[in-house]
Amino acid sequence: MLLKMEREEKIVRKLLRQLLVAVLLLGGVSFIYEDSNVVQASSDAPYIKFGDINFDGIINGKDSELLQQHIAAAKSDEVHAKHPDWYLKGKTFKAADVNADNKVDITDLLHIQRHIAMEKGEAYVSHIITVTLMDENKTKVYDCFPVIYNWKDDARNCYPKLYQPSKSGYIFKGWYLHLYRAESYGSLANIYDHVLCADWEEEKTFASYKLNFDANGGTCTIGYYTLKSGDSYGILPIPTRKGYTFTGWYTEKSGGSKVSSSTKMKEKNVTVYAQWKSDRGGYDNAATLPINGSWSDSYWHTDSDHEHWYKIVLPADGKLTFKAMSYASVLYKLYTQDLKQVGGMHWSLSNGTENSPNTVESNYVLSKGTYYFQVSPNGNKGRYKLNALFQKYTTNDENAISYDSPQNLSAESTVNGALTETDLEDWYRIYISGSRKYKIRLTSYFSSCYIKLYNSDLSKTLLSNSVGGSETSPQTKVCDIDVPDGVYYLKIDRSIYSAAGKYILTFNDIISVNNITMNKSSLTLGMYCGARLTAYVWPSDAVNQAVLWKSSNPLVATVSDGGFVSAKSAGTATITATAADGSGVKANCIVKVQEDPEITCQRNGHIGVWVTSKQATVLEKGNQYRICTRCHRKEYADIAKLTPTVKVTASQITLKVNQSTSKVKISSLAQGDYVTSWKSSNLGIVKVTNSGKIIAQKKTGTATVTVALASGKNVQIKVKVQKTAVNPSKIMGIGTALEMKRGTSRTLKPVISPITCTQKITYKTSNKKVATVSSTGKITAKKKGSAVITVTCGNKKVKCKVRVY
Repeated sequence: MLLKMEREEKIVRKLLRQLLVAVLLLGGVSFIYEDSNVVQASSDAPYIKFGDINFDGIINGKDSELLQQHIAAAKSDEVHAKHPDWYLKGKTFKAADVNADNKVDITDLLHIQRHIAMEKGEAYVSHIITVTLMDENKTKVYDCFPVIYNWKDDARNCYPKLYQPSKSGYIFKGWYLHLYRAESYGSLANIYDHVLCADWEEEKTFASYKLNFDANGGTCTIGYYTLKSGDSYGILPIPTRKGYTFTGWYTEKSGGSKVSSSTKMKEKNVTVYAQWKSDRGGYDNAATLPINGSWSDSYWHTDSDHEHWYKIVLPADGKLTFKAMSYASVLYKLYTQDLKQVGGMHWSLSNGTENSPNTVESNYVLSKGTYYFQVSPNGNKGRYKLNALFQKYTTNDENAISYDSPQNLSAESTVNGALTETDLEDWYRIYISGSRKYKIRLTSYFSSCYIKLYNSDLSKTLLSNSVGGSETSPQTKVCDIDVPDGVYYLKIDRSIYSAAGKYILTFNDIISVNNITMNKSSLTLGMYCGARLTAYVWPSDAVNQAVLWKSSNPLVATVSDGGFVSAKSAGTATITATAADGSGVKANCIVKVQEDPEITCQRNGHIGVWVTSKQATVLEKGNQYRICTRCHRKEYADIAKLTPTVKVTASQITLKVNQSTSKVKISSLAQGDYVTSWKSSNLGIVKVTNSGKIIAQKKTGTATVTVALASGKNVQIKVKVQKTAVNPSKIMGIGTALEMKRGTSRTLKPVISPITCTQKITYKTSNKKVATVSSTGKITAKKKGSAVITVTCGNKKVKCKVRVY
């Protein structure tokens, strides 16, 4: 009952306020807020202090919008980055602090909105309410925010974009207020602080499908979405493509239906395609086409996209090759910088389809400069690809412009020139002096290149000729001229309807041969064999390059007019090549004719170095071969087996009963040989292992150990077994004298014979102050002097005199 009375009271206050505003408006009274800090909007106010956010002298919707942005900026670093002038971080912003409470917040926005409404003559009743978002059980708070509520607004329009919670296994359906969805709620009950509760629906399991994005020549950072049947596509990605504007996603690459965020997912995987509109719409907006031979992106024509222009910048004269792959009927034309069509009739038409594209190629020889390439549809429209490759010409004809502005051509000079699509002729000026004859050589790399020689005023044509060639097979025309002294003009040109290309022009004195060289200075042939000699004439531009061939001994070797030498019999002949121009220059080749090498080898045998192909061993023969240096036949021979060899460390040894030794070693075996067995002649006396360890038994006596080799060779060791230990017979490996530097050391390494002696070796020094010796035989020099080191084994002794310095 109390709540109902409070609501009724508020409604009455609202109606009274509306009535007051209406009275004020009817009376034409300027309205002033009670708060002195709030903007006063009377017509005679000298300035507006608070609320005029943009300082334009009035308070209107622009101030309201700017204040909302400022409030948002105070909460968002992202907004602050874009609008740093809105975000003051605690600094006083008096114009926005409408209610002068030293902060800018939603209450200031409320004051401005009231002021604007009252200036428009509207009754404005609004206030701030608090909205709390909680879970369905009112145990968890998701969000809490203030809202400016205006009595004339639909309650649903007061909310900002509401938080969207998530819950495993459930789908969020919306917010509830008093068992009604917030989205459909619009009663005045919403003008009070209230709580909205989350509404959930248990999630059903649906199969997932892929929504694939095909950028269709562009770039898209997202490849696909995973959606369920019936889901909306949602926010679609925006692809990019240089030189194009994205027009939307469609069901087909060309045409088809456009899709949007509300399009529903089907029960299958779906692919949508980006479609584009070219930004290259005209001559002034031409894109630069690369001339490095790379293919450009393919482009689409639309109904409003009639032609494309491309700018081409050539750094020098050269050949430009265009390749165009068309998926429709497309027309290609080339223009100069001032939009004159290149070559008059030069254009290419390519008729292709999407399933069967057609490729055409056009070649242009162009001068250095800027050109424009036009692509336009010729009927049906579609996409195409372009490829441009520039081949630079190295030329030096840049001054051969015209008869009035020719390039001087001196004797012994060469010009690398080019006639291009825009340059049909080159002019050269020649100064002739003396009675010499001259030679003009023109090499053409295109089909029809003309050369003409005129007198100084062009009244007489003294020479007219032509030559045709190609890039891969150039042709040369040589012309001799014999004219009086004077000035002459040489013109190189072509027909406007013929191909363009490069040429090489040389102008020389008529030159005699000054040197001849041959490819061989000497030659060896077998009888009835032959070889060709080649003569090189210098200089290469000599007028008469022919040579005369001659043999000094035709019975041994003859030579043809072309330089082919034929061997007739054994002996020596000199072949001479003489210049045919009468200069007397010649070159010689000494020809030696030998009889048939086979006959010589049959008589004297083959010669050559033997090469081992397989090494011989004691078990197998080896192989060797040689190639005869005379007749070049290959000869094979065997290498005999190796002779078995063997060495043993001792041919006889003495052991004490039950003593064993492994000191008997087999060595120096021939290649491929190895030990196959160790055998004892009396196992009661001596046993032997497969590894060669000899073991004396308990009985005394003698036995023979036989070592057998794979080659068949054997070696025997006589073994004597006795009851007593084996005494040493001598001590070896110790010198009689030794010199050592003080502070150094050296170890003695005595060798006891026989090798089966096992008695201990002892060492003793006669003077420990001079030199000491350890139990292992290590001698250490202490101070200058002499000492005697005695080495003892059993009843044998040896002495070594040590002098320390």
